[in-house]
Amino acid sequence: MTEAKKNRRHAARISEAGSTIEYVAPSPRVLDLSLNGAFVLDTRPFHMGESVEFRLWLGPRDSIVVQGMVRRVEPGRGMALEFIHIETTDRRRLKDYLARFEAFGDLPAADDF
Repeated sequence: MTEAKKNRRHAARISEAGSTIEYVAPSPRVLDLSLNGAFVLDTRPFHMGESVEFRLWLGPRDSIVVQGMVRRVEPGRGMALEFIHIETTDRRRLKDYLARFEAFGDLPAADDF
């Protein structure tokens, strides 16, 4: 097959457009959450020691952006993330979110959202 035939497209394309994607399914889920970190169920965990920035949802319509560090990996299951940077206002929102469920002794299941 010639190079021209291999690269033939039915629609125009651009390279390195600066676009990003967010996986909708399967979506990582939080198993345990505290002010200091979370255990995230994800069959594609990052590598131990890797830094990652992510959006953490605090219910169906509220989220915060967190910088974390992968502290433990359980292959095929997930990873423990330590929160290494959260803006002060976001940390307060996370603290308030956790306090709402403290009386129940546990966070709501992800399916409750």
